[in-house]
Amino acid sequence: MKIFLVFLFLLSSSFAIAQDKIAYVDFNYILINSLASKSLNDQLNTLNKKNINKFKKIEKDLKVKQDKVLGQKNILNEDEYKKKVNNYQTELNSYKSMVASENKKILDKKTKAQSLLMKNINPILAKYSEENLISIIMDKKNILIGKSELDITKDIIKILDKKIKSIKLN
Repeated sequence: MKIFLVFLFLLSSSFAIAQDKIAYVDFNYILINSLASKSLNDQLNTLNKKNINKFKKIEKDLKVKQDKVLGQKNILNEDEYKKKVNNYQTELNSYKSMVASENKKILDKKTKAQSLLMKNINPILAKYSEENLISIIMDKKNILIGKSELDITKDIIKILDKKIKSIKLN
């Protein structure tokens, strides 16, 4: 009799677990295809192009200075030539530092904006799971095999696109 009760308890608890609804979301897809993400990517591309144009101009100026210094090698005495080479190296290092700094700024802006987007997605997921009686929502990258009916990515994008059309870079 006790064995029967234990078996009945285990059987009923497994039915309860089987009734939990699970879904998954492809966050990478959302970070590429939502309106807010597209707006963010457009802003980042514009900023990147602006930096590239600025860097090309500086590189051109540095190339002219390099050619000028190399052209004076046989004209100047050794000390003056070394001084000009050192000045050029200092400018070149300053340029490289500036490029690294600007790239880091862009990456930081992108990270902050994506973080803001994810903060806006979490309440959407919570509300969606409550309305649709979903117990667990997982990231698609953590799923080996799953039915396509469990993918709620497109639903979440529709809701997100209604709520947030764009994210401004700071």
